Amino acid sequence: MFSIYNILLLISLILGYISYTFYLKTQNFVQEGTVTTAIVTDLIASRNSDDDGYTYAPVFEYEDENGEKISHQHSISSSPASYSINQKVPIICLEGSYKVLSFWGLYRVTIILLMIASPLFVVGFGHALYIYK
Repeated sequence: MFSIYNILLLISLILGYISYTFYLKTQNFVQEGTVTTAIVTDLIASRNSDDDGYTYAPVFEYEDENGEKISHQHSISSSPASYSINQKVPIICLEGSYKVLSFWGLYRVTIILLMIASPLFVVGFGHALYIYK
């Protein structure tokens, strides 16, 4: 008989698996990518969703593995700005995509999925242990 606790356990296992696949993709990206240095050339301001200020997304300029200069706006913005203009930032680039070489830059999705899956697993598995002891 499936209960809500079994469903929570199943969801946690699925999220854990997805997190693991993102981890493996990141590890592959790190192993095959080229480490280079990007320079922050601009900070793009955008209105905050709460309309109480602005968030700032950096624009990175770097050379890819072929030596071509690429300018790319980062997908994450923050307030206050995480970077300053002319700041050098280590990145990994591979086939036209890049990731900032930092813990959150590389493993953000993996960690967020595990943060959601962990309490679901504890509740679902704890209930299973209680019922089937």
